[in-house]
Amino acid sequence: TSVLSVERVILGGRAEFSRKKAGKYYFQYDVQFNNARDSDVDVLSHLWEVVDSKGQRHTVSEGPGVGGAYKHQERPLRAGDAFRVNGEIWSPTRAGNAQGTFRVLIRGEESHEIEARTDFMGLSADKDITHVPNFVSDPNFAGS
Repeated sequence: TSVLSVERVILGGRAEFSRKKAGKYYFQYDVQFNNARDSDVDVLSHLWEVVDSKGQRHTVSEGPGVGGAYKHQERPLRAGDAFRVNGEIWSPTRAGNAQGTFRVLIRGEESHEIEARTDFMGLSADKDITHVPNFVSDPNFAGS
């Protein structure tokens, strides 16, 4: 499980191998959003990036809304509330690292947008591996 907080918007997530299809390894993710602020927020868009075991960066999902089960729906989140989203990402290699980045509108007198992220999540198609190395060496990868 990975957890990161930006301006008291807290994201925790994990990913597990689900299947291999057409040369890609698919992983189911589960991310929980927590709004620890005194004001409401709206999740506006999503971006999922994977760094494969060769160090190559791939954008595997992006667009408006929360993504995953919510597809392109924006998701309001009241102060003090939480919600979860499940979805699927892929990697061209058996192992890698994934990070979800979400554009979030902070509501209030001084409304503004932030980028809230999951921490890097290890991806492995081998269920016996409990630790996945960090393949992130790309300085353009969010958060590195």
